Amino acid sequence: MANTTSGKSSSRPEKMTKAERDAFLIAPNVTRFSTIRPDGWAHTTPIYYAWENGRFLHSLGPGRRHLTNLASNSKVTECVDLDWRPTTGASSGAISVLCFGEATIIEDAATVAEVTQRILVKYLGEADGNGYFNHIQSEFGNGRVLVSVEPVTWLTWDYRKS
Repeated sequence: MANTTSGKSSSRPEKMTKAERDAFLIAPNVTRFSTIRPDGWAHTTPIYYAWENGRFLHSLGPGRRHLTNLASNSKVTECVDLDWRPTTGASSGAISVLCFGEATIIEDAATVAEVTQRILVKYLGEADGNGYFNHIQSEFGNGRVLVSVEPVTWLTWDYRKS
């Protein structure tokens, strides 16, 4: 894996350490997940994820455009960020993790179900997460998969540092 603390910004290079990055990625922040369409354009959507064992895990239902794209190109980009400046002023800062990685598909229905449930509970809470999980039960073993993203290169910054 590439240097995990590399990063830059246009005004000051306030990089995140690996520990800071991992703590940020464990929190229930949304990532912008990008795959490459056959026409060369990026397909980007906000998506929930799990950050476990140094990789992103995404649960995607059957028919998702990302899966079609990954069948021909396993390169992905993830952007997880928070920017408080527009609402609270420049001094409040921004934090961002940008990951360029390689995706693999995990199809084992039991693993897909277990990770999907954890992701949903992480973001929606116990009651709503389990309710949504129950709603999509028919997708396990029927096309729902996990996309595991192994980071290759990182860019990170944290404008809150001084």
